[in-house]
Amino acid sequence: GCSAREKCKAGKMPDSSAFHEVMEEFAQFLATTGPYDGLCGFDMGACLAFEAARLAQDYVQEGDARFEKRFRYLMLFSARGHRELAKFGQGNLRPKAPLQIPTYLGWSMEDDSKQYSNYEDLALYIHPDFRGVFFHDQGHRPPNLLKNTPQCIQLDAFVDSARVDLEYKVSQTKEVLMYKDFWLPLLREPLPVVSTVAPRKLLVVEDPLGEHGPAPTEAKDRRRFPAQESPDVCAKRLEIYRWVTGTTAADFAAEAAAIAGGAAVVEIMEVPFRPEHHGLPWHPEVKSRDTSVAYAPGQGRSRWMQVEDEISLPWVEARRVADELLEQLALGVDDVVGIVGLGTGAHVAFALAEAMMKRRRLLPVRLFTVCPPTVWPFEDAPTLGALVNTPIRYLTCPQSVAGPPWRLETATCGAFSHSHFEDKSTMLKLVMEEMTTLCSD
Repeated sequence: GCSAREKCKAGKMPDSSAFHEVMEEFAQFLATTGPYDGLCGFDMGACLAFEAARLAQDYVQEGDARFEKRFRYLMLFSARGHRELAKFGQGNLRPKAPLQIPTYLGWSMEDDSKQYSNYEDLALYIHPDFRGVFFHDQGHRPPNLLKNTPQCIQLDAFVDSARVDLEYKVSQTKEVLMYKDFWLPLLREPLPVVSTVAPRKLLVVEDPLGEHGPAPTEAKDRRRFPAQESPDVCAKRLEIYRWVTGTTAADFAAEAAAIAGGAAVVEIMEVPFRPEHHGLPWHPEVKSRDTSVAYAPGQGRSRWMQVEDEISLPWVEARRVADELLEQLALGVDDVVGIVGLGTGAHVAFALAEAMMKRRRLLPVRLFTVCPPTVWPFEDAPTLGALVNTPIRYLTCPQSVAGPPWRLETATCGAFSHSHFEDKSTMLKLVMEEMTTLCSD
């Protein structure tokens, strides 16, 4: 809205009322000039169109009459959703159920505006039966779809079906099939009740690469990159990631003893890697790119796709590692077991949780993932609900540029929650206090 823009120009951050102001203006526009066959948007425009569809279908509030029957389909390019802990309570603006409106979504895996998992995340809030997806290689821009290409043919079919009000039948393309069996939000089970007398154990999966990642001093060099984050903010997140990856089981043991006054309630168990595990290609090898130009097509990997945020090791290898680690752990069927994974170790922790369920029939009471990779290989990837109802805690710093953790979020039908920390003591306390005060019978 106009007042929101004026606040930004004056250097003031608009509050949440700006969102409602914009949606009211949009509603008035649709009422005056509509209805329309559909809404088409790019970037923030696409987000605005998605919000209108969400309000029209919000099951909790029984829909918003301002947007009902104002349009019949969506075409969204580079559209992203709301983060749970974003400012102004944006997490509450996520759909309460997958939207059932024909939608054609497109984005670039090389987008320099956002890491592409932001666009994947929003796509999951469209019901799979209504969701068409395509990729392009033109970066952060409305794509120019050439005639007779598969993307253009699919788009023509989508528009034709919408124009004559036919039922939209999603083409089962490679891109569509990648996300077909995933959606958000999920119906979730409550936190499990645990025994007060059973032994409590916390498995600590340290980062197999040890302390790693760019040094905070590298943030200064990134000032050359157009539209880059503040060097101070960048340095802070790089610093946090390095000490997270350098955190050890001994750090958790010290925190556990401090909370319990010297008599630890939770047994800390280090998950011991074999020497060969440290040398595995956990992350991709990438070439440095030209940092003088942003948003140009053909630049290659997005500047927001951090190497540490992506796993390249095939799932078959990650699961082999998890099986080998589990063989070394003495766990009883009645033990109350939590797992915490640090950095790359969070990916291993996920695979370990899978292995515990399959090999030991033991369901973790918590899986804490601290600064985990949020992008992993699609081939042989965990299915929706792979960890059944294991509660997952996603812990990051507020400065993080990692993409939305939708892969973790869809992996459980149990509780999924996100918390922030900015120092080591807070992170340790978050994990240990939760393990100490689990819901008991």
